[in-house]
Amino acid sequence: MRKLRVLVVDDEPMNRELIQVILEGLGHEVALARNGEEAVAFAHASRFDLVIMDILMPVMDGLEATRLIRKEPRNRDVAILALSAKVSGSNEEMSLQAGADHFVRKPVTRSQLLAAISQTLQRRGVMV
Repeated sequence: MRKLRVLVVDDEPMNRELIQVILEGLGHEVALARNGEEAVAFAHASRFDLVIMDILMPVMDGLEATRLIRKEPRNRDVAILALSAKVSGSNEEMSLQAGADHFVRKPVTRSQLLAAISQTLQRRGVMV
């Protein structure tokens, strides 16, 4: 996998840090956001190859953040991987309708995360 710029968005510090450790261990550059509002600000200020977006968060949820990120013309092609601990099938459907490329239920193992990242990037045509 080539070096990626990744924005990890999750309100749980342990989730953010775990994903950060996995991705930085593979040589990727990682930025962290605690909620959707921070994610939108980061995405408007900088260019990312991938956004890993938790769906259920305070301040602004991942669905709204995904929609707002997609509205920005330069972010229409960014790959977005949605994550949620909620097992409802509607969460997956709503995530994809909001603009996510792929959806994974938490908890997710390292190998599941890396496979989901690869699938998400491939859907956007990003070479991995």
